[in-house]
Amino acid sequence: MIPGFATFEGTSRYRSRFAQLADAGHFRQAEHVPGAGELWCPSIGLGTYLGEPDDKADREYVDAIAEALQSGINLLDTAINYRHQRSERNIGEALAKTTAAAILRRDEVVVCTKAGYLSLDGNLLPIRGSISSASMSSLASSIPETWPVAATAWRRAI
Repeated sequence: MIPGFATFEGTSRYRSRFAQLADAGHFRQAEHVPGAGELWCPSIGLGTYLGEPDDKADREYVDAIAEALQSGINLLDTAINYRHQRSERNIGEALAKTTAAAILRRDEVVVCTKAGYLSLDGNLLPIRGSISSASMSSLASSIPETWPVAATAWRRAI
């Protein structure tokens, strides 16, 4: 676990290392965003949604995240359901590497994630019966009243 979170001081420090980008207006403050309005964020971030949930994609993501962090992108977007939790773990690994190498500090990076989605943990389970990938997505995003029915079907399928 990497302690800390993005701060005004940290994102300002990060921004100052990229003076040419800052002068061009690359970093902005979202003044009307509660809790984040003082942070300096780039005009483009790095999303981690697409890709296979496999080791090859993990390596590529960790490398891309580290490269982005060293190139003026300090805003990373992820969610628990992106690549079955692997994207969040890839961000953690890239942050651990770059902070351990003193390339940056945790308070310089804004990480956006989401909550409320039930996800597989890292690897796909074998699917049997009538449950398909599409219905698993429906299960995870179903309204709470339908969860017991979908969960029962899921248990029967595995």
